[in-house]
Amino acid sequence: MVIKVLKKMLVASALLMTLLISSTITQTQAFKGLTEEEKAKRILEIANKAYERITAHVNNIAGNETIMNLLEGLGLKGYFIGNSSNLEEAGNLLRIAQQSLNSGDYEEAISKVLEAMGIMRNVFINIHKILKQAGVIKAPEKPELQAQGILVAINRSLERIKRLNETINTLISQLKISEGDAEEIEGLLNQAKNLLNRGRELLEEGNVTGAAHKLGEANRLITQAHVTLKAKIAEARMTERLEGFRLKIEEHLNRTLEKLNETAIGRIFGPLGFKHKWEFKHQIMGLIENATYAWKFNNKLRFRNSLEELRGKIKNFMSAYTVKELPSSTQSENLNLKLEVAKEVKRNQATIHVKATNTGDATLIFPNGALGIVIERNINGQWRPYYTPISIQMLIKLNPEESRAIFIKLINPPEGLYRAVAHAQSEQTLTSITATVEFTIP
Repeated sequence: MVIKVLKKMLVASALLMTLLISSTITQTQAFKGLTEEEKAKRILEIANKAYERITAHVNNIAGNETIMNLLEGLGLKGYFIGNSSNLEEAGNLLRIAQQSLNSGDYEEAISKVLEAMGIMRNVFINIHKILKQAGVIKAPEKPELQAQGILVAINRSLERIKRLNETINTLISQLKISEGDAEEIEGLLNQAKNLLNRGRELLEEGNVTGAAHKLGEANRLITQAHVTLKAKIAEARMTERLEGFRLKIEEHLNRTLEKLNETAIGRIFGPLGFKHKWEFKHQIMGLIENATYAWKFNNKLRFRNSLEELRGKIKNFMSAYTVKELPSSTQSENLNLKLEVAKEVKRNQATIHVKATNTGDATLIFPNGALGIVIERNINGQWRPYYTPISIQMLIKLNPEESRAIFIKLINPPEGLYRAVAHAQSEQTLTSITATVEFTIP
């Protein structure tokens, strides 16, 4: 078997390396009859040979897929790579020793050689321990024990899959990732689980090499699933932050826009190219939605451009906006808007039915298909934006005595006092009107 052949090779190589390293250090005192130059040359020559052999030895191990899969499954691959990388320092020291030898500093040359040999000795000892721990060195007495290391690694990988699945279920329940994203990750984990189960079967058949291959393939899929999960969590966090940003912008815009009458609107929004103030708000909300979409699909250029355009629009608006006491419209009209609410709570979801009725004598314009409604939550006596329905960005008209209803779904809403706030304005005078209705959950 491949493992058995490798064991014989590694045991012989271990003896050779130990002899080379030991002889190099002890021979420094046996060169008394040589000049300092001859002594430095001889010891550097031996060290270079030792470096070449131990480097080849390490490269042979790193190039053996069976051994590396086994080390990865046991969590030892990182230690192997870390120790192997120390050989680079030993090589640098040998090059410095050669430079010192060429410049006539023989004492410094010998010092660097001994330092390099010490590093090589530690590298070899540590790698020997790693291979021994993995079961590659020291052949087992019984053939069935040869698979013990791989079986342990398979069980560890299966346990890792179990923990990842538990994490995914928790994140779904907390709405941190979508079910679609979860299915993608679970698909990778299921593939890995099938490979690991097949690896067990191969062990039972005595095919250790085949089992090691399956273990390596499974671990790569598990790693891919873990990386994908982290990316989805990061995406969800950014989406949540953008949603919070959108709510704050919307809250500030609503407060600001409600202060404006038709005179102020014409003076501020006319030069900006907007007829209605809601058109300006639609564009701002649309830019935030574009940024959210771009982030979700990793379109960094579109994400950056959306935020830059958003910044420019708000900057221009704030430059034109000045809060003044302006005379109200001279046209007499009775603006009145009535809201009614009903709710249905099932498990982790509450469906809110909001009905808006124009009880005044003027036609009202709403900023979107959701009637400009924002759901607010009372927190310590203060009303805070909680949820804004996603809707078609188009103006909706409601004539006197007409009604319109919408349904809003809230996922896992905390218990407490809420209210629906609707925003509209007169079609003729553009005077703003706001209506509210409170409700509790559950």
